[in-house]
Amino acid sequence: MLGFLLNFPLHHSEAADPDLMVWIIDKVTHLFGGDLATISIALLILIVLIPLVIVISRRLFNTFD
Repeated sequence: MLGFLLNFPLHHSEAADPDLMVWIIDKVTHLFGGDLATISIALLILIVLIPLVIVISRRLFNTFD
């Protein structure tokens, strides 16, 4: 087992697996119709909306137990 741990690559040069990134981009473009601007705007809205919903819901439904 120690041989496997020594031969296991600890880090690779890419930030992410290129094949996986191509697959994810293909699936997302297929889901949103292939327009890169639409995908970018949808992801930006999602990224901004999630924390905003969390903050608003905590302020509205905060119980002081």
